[in-house]
Amino acid sequence: MSPKAESIPWRRILVEALAIVLSILLAFAIDAGWDSMKERERESIVLQGVLADFQRTRPDLVERLATARRLRHNSVLLRDLLAEAAGQGRIAVPDTVILSVIGAPTFQPATNTLDAALASGEIDLIRDDEIRRELAQWRTTLSDTFESEQEVRRIGTDRLEPMLSRDVALGPYYDIAVSWDAGVVEAFGQARITPTLELSGAVASRAFYQDFAAQGLADLLTILERVEFLIEDQER
Repeated sequence: MSPKAESIPWRRILVEALAIVLSILLAFAIDAGWDSMKERERESIVLQGVLADFQRTRPDLVERLATARRLRHNSVLLRDLLAEAAGQGRIAVPDTVILSVIGAPTFQPATNTLDAALASGEIDLIRDDEIRRELAQWRTTLSDTFESEQEVRRIGTDRLEPMLSRDVALGPYYDIAVSWDAGVVEAFGQARITPTLELSGAVASRAFYQDFAAQGLADLLTILERVEFLIEDQER
């Protein structure tokens, strides 16, 4: 080996090179740790936002479920009254059953955080698989329930209301329908309508979809409560 080669400080060069590599790796590790910490902070913000949305949504969902069950019960009552009295001339029915087959409320929760997280892709920040599954099920159930509610409304608008209008002035019923749905205004008497199997069949069809809507709302409440529990348990 030449004297020139022997004078090269290989040990120092290796130590310095190793130090540079280690500093780069450390910088990467710090960056990765920082990014991970920021992601966890953002995940917590998303989860707390979803929790707050669901907590605000709960009272309206509980009310909608109670209304859906009441509407279906009264629709079934009208269906059976019409079927039993078909062909017997006009009969008196409680105005509550008329109110149950006109119009139709729909449940549209204010889940702004969840919607924004899905649109931005931040939903992927949620690490808990069970929470993600429940949120996916919430969206599917909400869509199915809304379709059922829309069908309930369509049957009322396209079939029932034109038939009922032959016997009943529906204006006063429309005036209080929303308040009555919310349980605020009491019903106001009776109506006389002509019982036919056609009318009974239309009411039966509406009651059929009201049952789907009510079950969907019940499922949504179950999912909501489950998500609330999972998020609160994770944040403890």
